[in-house]
Amino acid sequence: MLNRWAFEHLSLENSGDFFRFPQWRGAVLGFSIIYLIVAICCSQFGNGVLGLLTDNYHAHMPLSTGIIMALVVAYLTWSLGRWFLYRPDRFRDAWTVKKLA
Repeated sequence: MLNRWAFEHLSLENSGDFFRFPQWRGAVLGFSIIYLIVAICCSQFGNGVLGLLTDNYHAHMPLSTGIIMALVVAYLTWSLGRWFLYRPDRFRDAWTVKKLA
């Protein structure tokens, strides 16, 4: 009985939705973008990624490179987040500015 109630009220499969709390999609996506920008571009991990990509390790990331990495991370997070949170069945459209409704 409890299992049936949970399926009817909590199951994403039953509701036809992709995210349990659809009203929080924008907040989750915005937080993820900000968190990953800070985590990657303002950390030693970001310097490690930069070193792997350029084969030139820096003590501090140059400002212009940090800005470029922040933009790239924001775009990738936004696209993947749109794909995961809004329409997992529309992978190609997640990378464009089309509305995913």
